[in-house]
Amino acid sequence: MRVRFIGAMPEKGYSGGRLLVLTLANALLNAGIDTDFVTNVLPEMADEFGDELPILTAALDNFSPLCDRDVDVAIVVPGQGHFDHHGEFLRHALECGAKIVLLNFESPNWFNALSPQPRREALWDGWRLVSAYADMVLSISAEGDHWARDYYKNVTPNCRFRHCYTAINSDLADAVPEPTARERRILMLTRIDGHKGYGALDPLLDERFAGFEVLVCLGMGSMDPQQQAEWTSRLAEFGVQLNVRGPAIGLEKFALIKSSAVLYFPTRFEGFGIPPLEAGYCGTPVACSDLPVLREFGGDAFHYAQPGDTHAMRATLLTAIASGGIAAADRQRLREIGSLQHCGVRLGGILRELL
Repeated sequence: MRVRFIGAMPEKGYSGGRLLVLTLANALLNAGIDTDFVTNVLPEMADEFGDELPILTAALDNFSPLCDRDVDVAIVVPGQGHFDHHGEFLRHALECGAKIVLLNFESPNWFNALSPQPRREALWDGWRLVSAYADMVLSISAEGDHWARDYYKNVTPNCRFRHCYTAINSDLADAVPEPTARERRILMLTRIDGHKGYGALDPLLDERFAGFEVLVCLGMGSMDPQQQAEWTSRLAEFGVQLNVRGPAIGLEKFALIKSSAVLYFPTRFEGFGIPPLEAGYCGTPVACSDLPVLREFGGDAFHYAQPGDTHAMRATLLTAIASGGIAAADRQRLREIGSLQHCGVRLGGILRELL
């Protein structure tokens, strides 16, 4: 089986969705499946996986020079907006004569039901275009699959709906030694977006967090300087130090995860939730929003509170920190989900349904 991912990538920056795509592609390679990626630019995120994955580049308006009639399955990686780009992704998949899979991160009915900042449904028009020709709509969670079945109504009669969890870069995670002790650090891996909860720091305004560092690593965007200064001052009144920086990547990211007291993830919406899986894989406690998609794979391993409930989230953070880590059985389950090798086998089995 030959699999090709098709989509646009940013040259710089750290997008969870784009990282997910690179992870899935490398997971298939780990499972011995011939896989490549057709895109517009070589993303710096790809450096984390080495150079095994062939990344072929061409102009976004013409992928025809990269046509390959030996491709069996084409996985179209959508993005919000840019309807014409989706038309080219679809045309290239058809030109290759491949079975077409729409990779569904989230559908607008789901996003707008939960996000505090709804988005125009027209931003998903390109996704709907691809779905009309798709042999499979592949979601990244069972919760996402539930909403996708309700949203994508213009599919062919034989279109299959499936879901497959992503892995993490487990090879890098395993390369980082286990810490002898956790540091007094509350780690946030997020980005500047209205639904991500990057500014949900109210639960930390408590003297019980005195002596802790709150480290906010932003994959994309930057915090408003005035807002950052205000939060720095408010947290300092309780003996809490705030540090905000750009993305933590590669070995450094997993070193921070493994040595932190807790991963704090107060998101309002996720199509999956890679940072909690990374933390769970590493055995680091997770305090996160009580979202069905996070409970779906996190189960009893994570500590939950309703997003926006300051008192509940504060209690959840304290409980997570006091736990000291994730129970062995839960960690083993999350390690199997997060493993590149296990993910490649899962995804390969799903894609073979099309052949």
